[in-house]
Amino acid sequence: MAYVNNRSTDNTFFQNRLIGLMKEQGIKSASDFAHKLKEKQILSHMKESSIEKTIQKHLSFESTDNESLPDTLHAPHIKAYCDFFNCSTDYLLGKTDVKSRDIEIRQICDRLGLTEEAVNTIIKITGKETAIPTVWMMPEESRAILSKILTAVKFKDFIASIKHLDETYGETEEKELWDILEKKIGKKRLSTASEWSNKLDPIYDGPEPSQEILDDVKLFNEVLDKGYGIQCKNEYNRKVYKYELHEVYSSIINEMYP
Repeated sequence: MAYVNNRSTDNTFFQNRLIGLMKEQGIKSASDFAHKLKEKQILSHMKESSIEKTIQKHLSFESTDNESLPDTLHAPHIKAYCDFFNCSTDYLLGKTDVKSRDIEIRQICDRLGLTEEAVNTIIKITGKETAIPTVWMMPEESRAILSKILTAVKFKDFIASIKHLDETYGETEEKELWDILEKKIGKKRLSTASEWSNKLDPIYDGPEPSQEILDDVKLFNEVLDKGYGIQCKNEYNRKVYKYELHEVYSSIINEMYP
């Protein structure tokens, strides 16, 4: 989609939020969107060509610190977009990451800091009106079990163990090393050092690189070794934290069912 600006990853900007919603629905252009709105009889008082022009203005609008919404965006347009994408006004305008139009779900997400998907899952399992009884479990039983888990003494340790395990799958520490080196010698010299690092072995008999390249290769190899060390450490820690997680989980089960 050609309308994404240099702030395309920031969904607090209306334009980027609208583009994201269109992508979710597989809508690739303003004309396609206008046609779909007319099909659903949304903005039915406007001609399709006029709707398309309005959408184009909204998509091409460049948000600034002083002006976050296009002056062509009016209440009927906001309502039309929200109706079509089934989202809240605050979500469309980038004021929240909770898409639901249900104010209670938004309040729960804001209060607990949980994602909308997580809250909907809990409601689906335990909600008085929404939970569906099955052969295996009634909603009342689901709520009772969830309450036992959340109030277990070891539940906080369970969350902490997952956090520790999750951290071993990140690349932050290793990436920081490469970022520091790139900042120190520059992207071009880093690329050259990488090439020479592969060339310089005991049987290399080509032309001798400059002293600067040799120094850069030394720094490159040091970061490479440190990165490998970090990978080994993370691999070891994963085994430790998985064992720890298993032990904490067993403790919760034993506490719930002594």
